[in-house]
Amino acid sequence: MEREDVVTEYNRLKESGESVEHLMPLIDQMVSYRFMHQLAPNACDFLFEMGLLDKIMEFIDDATFKRVYSYLFSVVQYLPHEEERQTIMNLLYRASISQHQYASALVVALRLDNMEMAEQIFTDCPNESLKKQLAFIMARHQAFFEQDDEELQEIMSNSKLNELFLQLARDFDITDAKTPEDVYKSHLVKREHRPLGQGTYDSARENLASTFVNAFVNCGFGNDTLVTVAEGNKWIFNHKDAGIISASASLGSILRWDVEGGLAQIDKFMYASDRNVQAGALLAAGLICGGVRNECDPALGLLVEYLEHADTQIRVAALIGLSFAYAGTGREDLEMLSEPLLDPSAPIEVVSAAALACGVVYCGTADEQMSQLLLQALMERDADFNHPTARFISVALGLLFMNRGEMCETMLEAVRVLRPPISTYAEITIEGCAYAGTGDVMRIQKFVHMALEDNKHSAALSVVLLCMGEELGSQMALRHLEHFIQYGDEKARRVAPLAYALLSTSNPEIDVTDMLSRLSHDVDAEVAMNAAIALGLVAAGTNNGRISSLLRQLSVYYAKEPNNLFAVRIGQGLVHLGKGALTLSPFHSDNMLCCRPALASLLVVLHACLDINNLILGSHHYLMYYLLLAARPRVLMTLRPDLTPLPVPVRVGQAVDVAGQPGCPKSITGFQTHTTPVLIPTGHRAELATTDYTSLTPVLEDFVILDAVDESAADSDKMDVVTTTTTSA
Repeated sequence: MEREDVVTEYNRLKESGESVEHLMPLIDQMVSYRFMHQLAPNACDFLFEMGLLDKIMEFIDDATFKRVYSYLFSVVQYLPHEEERQTIMNLLYRASISQHQYASALVVALRLDNMEMAEQIFTDCPNESLKKQLAFIMARHQAFFEQDDEELQEIMSNSKLNELFLQLARDFDITDAKTPEDVYKSHLVKREHRPLGQGTYDSARENLASTFVNAFVNCGFGNDTLVTVAEGNKWIFNHKDAGIISASASLGSILRWDVEGGLAQIDKFMYASDRNVQAGALLAAGLICGGVRNECDPALGLLVEYLEHADTQIRVAALIGLSFAYAGTGREDLEMLSEPLLDPSAPIEVVSAAALACGVVYCGTADEQMSQLLLQALMERDADFNHPTARFISVALGLLFMNRGEMCETMLEAVRVLRPPISTYAEITIEGCAYAGTGDVMRIQKFVHMALEDNKHSAALSVVLLCMGEELGSQMALRHLEHFIQYGDEKARRVAPLAYALLSTSNPEIDVTDMLSRLSHDVDAEVAMNAAIALGLVAAGTNNGRISSLLRQLSVYYAKEPNNLFAVRIGQGLVHLGKGALTLSPFHSDNMLCCRPALASLLVVLHACLDINNLILGSHHYLMYYLLLAARPRVLMTLRPDLTPLPVPVRVGQAVDVAGQPGCPKSITGFQTHTTPVLIPTGHRAELATTDYTSLTPVLEDFVILDAVDESAADSDKMDVVTTTTTSA
């Protein structure tokens, strides 16, 4: 019988309630045949059509596990129903555990957001070196649970990240501080002479731009030429008002992840007489501790006392600083962040900052109490919705339900009773975040209709949110964005560059950069500014020469426009983020996982850019520092089990999707051989180019522990192969 005949007969018997036992031996035989002939994906499809996918467990072994795992993992994102997705992911978890593939099992557990599974993996894992590798995967995903083993706790809490990153800097010889001029490279462009009295020049705005460029390019290196030097105080006071806040806060970027040394350096600013310096120091403290868990909780100890401060700006800075420090942790002892939401006398700036802090800290938890408080704030602050920061209450609700799917339906019904445009903006944001990465075609069509025909322009971001992380969906989103630009009004055009940035973060594809280059010369100033920042986000941390050249040309083009020039400078700083050693992409583990706090931080900045004139160009430019919560080393660093560096040769090339392909196709193409540590661009993949070591994880990225191959065992295997070949001959 043919495959289709067996499937039809089986389903017919099932529907009629008749016995199917007589077909089971034939089904087993057909599945076994496919596994023997490297057709495991075909066998999976065969069993799935009959609802017998669980039988695949009987045929999986060491030789076929990787093929089945990669195929089913790629199939999951195309399934229409959440129940089916959950069923296959649970099957992959059981298969990984049965084959002792603990790293693969952990990826499944994190994809399911099931910390109980993750803890069980650590309990079952018998190998101490492998446990360290699992801890590195948890750290990259910013997931954490208490461990008895101090070394595992240290790795998982990212306490070693600063030490390892500085080791990378020494290996790449990029420890010397860069100046903003090193990024601008003004000597390469011909500047037009500006006659006296013509055009405008804003020295404070130029200094502020240099501060952000300096913060981005020297992020995590612990040194710079502006604020950590002896004359750092002088540079900070070269700014005006809110600019001083961002200048002081830039210390947190430069000292990122260095909790012990960094907090000591900003201590003097915490008690400064100038309130702007003090507010900036609070932000810096949060940035330093962001993503790093410390049993002493220094950020909480330092910042919580300022939550009741009489000065509005300092209260806002304390709230934002705590959101920097505890993004995605969902800790119960941080509920004091929501207290301003209940205070009717609190200024809208404080309420918005509190809402944003709650959304970032509790992102993806769908916490019922927090959602009710945010909804109440949204209803009670109805009259303040025209204030630039009020939009962050809606953004916070969206972050709270990130990746929670149908759990957001009750909240959607609640916000629909509010008056437009509050209800519209909140509904689009919540639904887009809740179904992020699902590729739900019906919802994508709904958002496209909203953006083009109903003039609900923020829906463009939700279209990209649903499509991101998957190649076919990304291509579909690109076509929709072209339609927004071609047929939408000027507000739709303003959102389009931000949507491109979200779709292709730290991944400078030619089609995207060409479109953004066109938009950066748009007659509408907001479109041009958003496009300049989007160019920076698309090339963030890549040192991309083409985009660097485009932005240099834009700096000449907008030399007489301070606001546009500021946006261009921000873009230039982002291109050189971490001197090319960092990435802002929230995806990791070969694009199988998305780091929720990283995605949340990107969304905060993009929503701020929706009102760029009043927020980023106003007094809230420090919101740009949210991008640093997504920053991670874009490297492959190989380590010994004792966590000392181990240089080995690796091949790095363009990743090729081999899921479901017959035979043994190559997973990379156009590769080059390097010695670790090595930079891994977005869309590329690495493979070991030596047989002397084996990796403890199937995905070579971030920090990877290698085990030395037992030479006697390897020689024995070779002898077995030779003997078998001779006998056959």
